[in-house]
Amino acid sequence: MDKLLNEAVSKQVQEVLGSMIHPVEVLLFTDPAHPSNAYLQQLLEEVSALSPKIGLSIHTAATNPELAERYHVDKFPGFVIVRREGSQLIDVGVRFAGLPASHEFNSLIRGLIRVSLADSGLQPATREALAGLKEPVHLMVFVTPT
Repeated sequence: MDKLLNEAVSKQVQEVLGSMIHPVEVLLFTDPAHPSNAYLQQLLEEVSALSPKIGLSIHTAATNPELAERYHVDKFPGFVIVRREGSQLIDVGVRFAGLPASHEFNSLIRGLIRVSLADSGLQPATREALAGLKEPVHLMVFVTPT
């Protein structure tokens, strides 16, 4: 399969990823029957090759259902971005379902950086409001060009 990222895009992404501080790990959960599975794996392999601070591990939900359950991955293919601190993986709740192509590619790159910085980028007032929550909240963000 040809490369998904051309040289110009690879160079630009590599420069942006230069702002990463902590290493991150991307845990990809594949579904071999899904048509976008190979593209997603290739995309994540190409992106992870652009920074030594990005690790990639590939799992199938069928062969490792406990790991998928532990990271609350229920849509396949999908992946989780976690921060690596020594041998520990710190889950900050970042999940992607499907192929982050087109406009969603920017969300992938920004997600890698935000997890690496160990900072959500939220304003102090937002952090204060969130600190006042009394119950867990399940928040899902959908990215679409339309």
